[in-house]
Amino acid sequence: MILQAMKFNEFQDCKALLEMLDDVDYVRKHKYCLETKLDEMVDWFLTKKLEISTRPIPAYASNNRKVNLLELYMLVKREGGHKCVTTNNLWAVIAKDTGFDYQDGEFMRLMYAMYLDVLVYYYKFKTTQLNVSEKETVENVVDVRRSRSHEINKGLLLVGWKGTQVDSAVMNKKESILHSLQVTTGMD
Repeated sequence: MILQAMKFNEFQDCKALLEMLDDVDYVRKHKYCLETKLDEMVDWFLTKKLEISTRPIPAYASNNRKVNLLELYMLVKREGGHKCVTTNNLWAVIAKDTGFDYQDGEFMRLMYAMYLDVLVYYYKFKTTQLNVSEKETVENVVDVRRSRSHEINKGLLLVGWKGTQVDSAVMNKKESILHSLQVTTGMD
């Protein structure tokens, strides 16, 4: 299975796992393996990418109870993300849904902020950055094609004018247009 063989050596590996988590049925089917992989990913991201070594993985509550980061991630995502959960005061509900008490809502918010929020933010940033880069590449290709098409059309215009008797007003207009396009006509 691809999931079991997955290693985290660069952010693209994290991106791949986060994209797997978009499929809720896949998450249900491979929950145990995904819990382990998410913990590995968060550990890699915090210790290698951000060089933070003070956060233990797996995450534990003060009563020595493990915090399931996958479950926390999926619940917060389902409710619209960190900002939405905070704005709508849903951290107590998130705590209860993860098997903690309602009064542990603030603790869940803290766990999410310490372990997952920066990862999700970085993921969105990198995805947006990649999308912008791809869009710029497409725009550059379109610009090159437009430029080539424009030059071909100018060449056809010149061929159409060459050898034709044109009154001086039309010829002057043609020369001013070509000059404004910074084209040398060669029709002296």
